[in-house]
Amino acid sequence: MNAAVIRRIAVVGPECSGKTTAVGAIAKWLSEAGHAVAVVPEAGRIYAEALPLDHVWTMDDEVAVARLHARLTAEATAEIEGGSGFVVSDGSGLTPRVWALRGFGEESSALVELDDTGAADFIFLAKPDLPWHPDPIRTSAENRPIEYAIYMDLLSKGSYNFTTLEGHGPSRLTPAYEALKKLIDGAGKCESEGSVTSSG
Repeated sequence: MNAAVIRRIAVVGPECSGKTTAVGAIAKWLSEAGHAVAVVPEAGRIYAEALPLDHVWTMDDEVAVARLHARLTAEATAEIEGGSGFVVSDGSGLTPRVWALRGFGEESSALVELDDTGAADFIFLAKPDLPWHPDPIRTSAENRPIEYAIYMDLLSKGSYNFTTLEGHGPSRLTPAYEALKKLIDGAGKCESEGSVTSSG
């Protein structure tokens, strides 16, 4: 990898689809390979945890999540000393767009403008094929296929190159490691792959 280059990785997907686990594993893998790594935590969860459980979400809340994600991304990027390394993000500006479309049937121009997904060198879409684990922040398992379909639609319409993570066990992350290894070994930015899956 060339010096003074920060690569951005976005792991997106529906609720309870293994995003946070994937982010942690990818960050650990990169760090153990000797690369500087900073992690962007899930903005939506941070924002939601500060609200009452009975809070009724609005479009303004979705915009606030997108802005929080932008701030957390800037802070994580600033952590990379020497300007070379990886920023691994739990979600992206696409996440509040998906939530808005699922919850309200529409999105706002502000959400589109704040969507930073196109700035990612790698986009990994987590498939909701893992068991559902309820917690007070999540909505319901029934929303997962709806959100997944919206992610697929927006990623396809945006002509983004993305890799799908699916299956169970360690092989779920094999496509991510393979894509990143190509870059680290000098193959350059992830080429157009469409959807590459792992069946574990």
